[in-house]
Amino acid sequence: KTMRSSTCVEAVNFYYGATFKEDIKKINALDKTDETKPIIEAAIDMFEYAQKVQNDDFPKIAKMIDDGKSDEEIDLAARKLDDTKGVELDKKYKNVMNLLLPYADKHGVEYKKF
Repeated sequence: KTMRSSTCVEAVNFYYGATFKEDIKKINALDKTDETKPIIEAAIDMFEYAQKVQNDDFPKIAKMIDDGKSDEEIDLAARKLDDTKGVELDKKYKNVMNLLLPYADKHGVEYKKF
């Protein structure tokens, strides 16, 4: 069999299009209590934000590659994305961890920090 060629936009949409869909479903299915509700809401916010970045911003950079933009233009767009939405995603991640880790400690859940 042969593989058909594809554009960078098609590849990005194929590989990243539904990355967080199942995670969001699983998080939404968790039991919400007064104690877990803020953690779940923060996690959903973070994953939905990451999904939006992947669905909206990754294809824009991929299109730049398809359109033959220079490496400098592509690198600048990637840095700009990282310096803006990447920073926001980091904040959301820290918020989730600041809620989740004390909960895990309180309830004896084992975890590893990377």
